[in-house]
Amino acid sequence: MNNPVNPTTVQEQEELLKGRGFSRAPEKADPLPGQYAILEEDQPEATQPEQPRYTFLIHTGHSLRRLTGFTNSK
Repeated sequence: MNNPVNPTTVQEQEELLKGRGFSRAPEKADPLPGQYAILEEDQPEATQPEQPRYTFLIHTGHSLRRLTGFTNSK
């Protein structure tokens, strides 16, 4: 499988997480161990980019990790 070294899109990060055994949490639910959620980042309107950015909230089983700055496409 060809995983990007530094994923930048939501799709690339999802593929990487699924390849590591994670699954997506139900919509509007906090992730349980082994799950992740995707949140749209809040940004001030003055700096609102044309393309929204997303944050992954990943429950590793030991802690919650937050990965930020993902876009929806390449």
